[in-house]
Amino acid sequence: YEIKTVEAQKDFVDISSEYQLSCLNRPVHLIIYKSKVSENGFSLVDIVASVRQKIDEKLGDSEKFLYKLNMFSIDFKNTSLYEDYKIKLSEPIFYNTDNESFPKIVAENLESGIFAVKYRLNLNLLSKYKL
Repeated sequence: YEIKTVEAQKDFVDISSEYQLSCLNRPVHLIIYKSKVSENGFSLVDIVASVRQKIDEKLGDSEKFLYKLNMFSIDFKNTSLYEDYKIKLSEPIFYNTDNESFPKIVAENLESGIFAVKYRLNLNLLSKYKL
């Protein structure tokens, strides 16, 4: 699965690599969540706590997760900074990227010397690929 979150009013999603929508062993489904600011939503603190709990349940190292957040200047020493801004996510929208006509760029179709490809998909044109 490739999971992306986009702002509710946006009609595109960014794909940041020629490898993001390809997998040799199994189909890749693109899953889109639309987000919007909402008092009834989840704060960043809520989301991080949930992710940490899931990592810990699987006997993972949630400190690595916090370290990665810190790399993006997200520091949880003062969680009150992250309590006021809340987002609500839509139900997931699933797309079948394995359909031959799905508009994607994959490494095996690139000419030699082309790499680090970034592009946008217009979500309005992907309805026929919904699962």
